[in-house]
Amino acid sequence: MGFDFYHMSLCPSQKVDFQKKFPDADPLAIDLMERMLQFDPRKRCTVFDALKHPWLAQLHDETAEPFAPGACLFLSLKSLFTLASSLMSLMRGQ
Repeated sequence: MGFDFYHMSLCPSQKVDFQKKFPDADPLAIDLMERMLQFDPRKRCTVFDALKHPWLAQLHDETAEPFAPGACLFLSLKSLFTLASSLMSLMRGQ
């Protein structure tokens, strides 16, 4: 079953406005979260794109990061929600 079939079987829902939900959050953090939480995997940013995002610039050093050639699909839906929750906590300063 492809993504398009699955997507069409869901009830329509409105996009969450993260800027309203987290008004004190850094706009760059909101931008990164929106890119990472795209429902359509074709529109979702890659790990490499996320690491190059300006919000993570102070944490990203390509020379100090290992690189594994080839695809690495390691985020389950549960992991994605855990990551989103962690990002939200970071944005709230917790």
